[in-house]
Amino acid sequence: MAEKAPCSCGCGKLVSASTDHRHRAGKTTPRAKATCLTSRSITATTTTTKKFHLSRENSPRRKRQRTNPGPLPPLVIQDRGAIHASGSSVNDVPPTANKAVDMESVNASLTPLLQNHSETETIEPAVNPCAEAWTNAFRYRATVEDADSDDDDEEEEGKFDGEEGGAPSSESEDGRDSSLSDSDNSEDGLGIEDTINDEFERELGNFGAYLNVPSSSQFGNNVLTVEELTDEELVYLRHYALKVETQMTNDTFSKLAFAFPESTVASWKITKARAEFLATFRPVAYDCCISSCCCFVGPNSDLTHCPYCHEPRFNSKGRARRRFTYAPLTPRLKAFYQNEEFGQSMLYRSKYQHDGTNLQDVMDGANYQRLRETNITINGQPRPYKYFEDHRDIALGLSTDGFCPFRKRKKTCWPILIYNYNLSPEIRFWIRHILCVGVVPGPYKPKDFDSFLWPLVEELLKLAAGIKAFDLSSNEIFALRAFLILVFGDIPAVSMVMRMKGHNGLVPCRMCKIVALRTPNSRSPGHYVPLHRARHPTVKNNNTVTHVYDPANLPLRTHDDFLETARAVQMAPTTAQSNILAKNSGIKGIPILSYLPSLFFPYSFPYDFMHLIFENVMKNLILLWTGEFKGLDEGTGQYHLMPGVWEAVGIATAASGSTIPSAFGARPPNVCDNKMACTADTWSFWMLYLGPVLLSKRFQRRVYFDHFIELVKLIHICIQFKISTIEISTLREGFQNWVLKYEQ
Repeated sequence: MAEKAPCSCGCGKLVSASTDHRHRAGKTTPRAKATCLTSRSITATTTTTKKFHLSRENSPRRKRQRTNPGPLPPLVIQDRGAIHASGSSVNDVPPTANKAVDMESVNASLTPLLQNHSETETIEPAVNPCAEAWTNAFRYRATVEDADSDDDDEEEEGKFDGEEGGAPSSESEDGRDSSLSDSDNSEDGLGIEDTINDEFERELGNFGAYLNVPSSSQFGNNVLTVEELTDEELVYLRHYALKVETQMTNDTFSKLAFAFPESTVASWKITKARAEFLATFRPVAYDCCISSCCCFVGPNSDLTHCPYCHEPRFNSKGRARRRFTYAPLTPRLKAFYQNEEFGQSMLYRSKYQHDGTNLQDVMDGANYQRLRETNITINGQPRPYKYFEDHRDIALGLSTDGFCPFRKRKKTCWPILIYNYNLSPEIRFWIRHILCVGVVPGPYKPKDFDSFLWPLVEELLKLAAGIKAFDLSSNEIFALRAFLILVFGDIPAVSMVMRMKGHNGLVPCRMCKIVALRTPNSRSPGHYVPLHRARHPTVKNNNTVTHVYDPANLPLRTHDDFLETARAVQMAPTTAQSNILAKNSGIKGIPILSYLPSLFFPYSFPYDFMHLIFENVMKNLILLWTGEFKGLDEGTGQYHLMPGVWEAVGIATAASGSTIPSAFGARPPNVCDNKMACTADTWSFWMLYLGPVLLSKRFQRRVYFDHFIELVKLIHICIQFKISTIEISTLREGFQNWVLKYEQ
């Protein structure tokens, strides 16, 4: 091993002689890292950062810059619609991970292409929606205010302002940024420069060369149009698509050259590199904990150890031990309208007609209809346009869940998926139309999921303000906006996203404030939530608690109440007080998604029907019927099936596959002996079609069979493609009565 000595360039590192020579020659690749914004930081100093290229020939050393934290101001309860958006809408590629923070990208509204900020301009945000999240940052989560700057915009500023002096500051005497005036006065959210370049970009669109790949200002000279792709490059892309779409293994791909000697098939490494070079956007890699506890962004950006498991961030060579790769959303949304055929498919939402008497899609929901009547507010300033006013505005949904990629099921990863509700229901859930923005690598459940959502939230804030895009079908420039309106998943996953205790908490429901109870005379930490609890030992002699809950009048949560409670938990002076508040409310802090004004807590987070009914209720009913539900007996009831009955039901279920057409689904397994093979789809088919037949006359008392049939009827209504308002009333009353009979 080469002997190391202190570097003569002054960096203070122990390096080899060759590295010392490269340091002095300025040929080392700079390590870019984000500065840490402490819990007391409320202002940001914009520092013009020169664009650098990762080449050994012209990469000067770059020292890390730090913001100077100021005092924390009095908390101001912000208006519901206020958001902070990125400063520049032209360069919509998310900032490179782990570099110096520039708060301009979240404190400024949609600005023209060329701004005139001086190098030391200080921006005082009028309304700071994330200020409270900075407090107790290391106790809780990352926030979106720690956004990186856009290098390309800063380079453009340097060209016009000069490195020294530059143009006068764009900040006016009253403290407002005058450079925002053009954008603010624009009715469609586009700056004056966008309007000036409109005609030029239309001409590019006519030739089919408009923005098929990123601009040269973003990725140097690696710009090709569809017409310029060579036959060799198309071959690379076809080979890449073949492997990805067919899930071909690396070994199989390596044998293609042997199987097809007449066709030149490069190695997978070369094929992947060429496809990456020709791609229209670049993934952004963020350092994360080796156990996926958190992502090192925002308040975590300067940490060298995980604040949860205390594992080091870097290895002995100074490289990140694990990285979270984020795939930008905006370039893909823009590409939808750069394809004329697909752009027509994106008009489903705008053409959808809401009649007020039926529910058929998410556009019939109360949240969506409420948004359509609400003006968008950016930085505390209401805009003259409303949500989804433009027919090209995009409605999005988010889902996440942990899954085990390997057969041993010991390690999990968490994909972050985006769904496009502008597409019709027939195609929106096709795999090709699902947008994966990242996968939390695992191997364990993240403790700070908000930090992994940070890049997405920062991008959604930009999209709420508007991103310059081109619509090929109408041949015009427009402000592309996208809004997240739904978040769904199973109960543990959504509880993690909402920062709630979840179904095992004292207040387990995310929709209401019903209080759970412990099992009497049991050491089990589990809770259950009965409506009638007057005879429970902790309730019957306590007049300060509810003895009987009315299912038609539950103590529902509201958006304002949810965020107020979350803020109280987050701002508690001590950890002990915070834990007490969290236990009594079921809320652990301010979720990062609460800074998106298009979401309503908790109504934008509905329960997932598949997990709630087929993976939960149906399985628990079977456990009750077979006497296997948490060791409980049937008490005074007689709902247990007689010995051997459930075994016979399982055999009959497996035999039914021989006479059921395959169009109904996969062959049902034996639900008694082969429970591991039973999926949610299996339980759905069994519950709706097989169960009513196989359980007929199997119970000792018919009342239990009738109770099951009532549930089946309600589920049949739920899975209809169209549900009328009258049927919704039937469902509401039906489920309330079913639960009351269940407890009886």
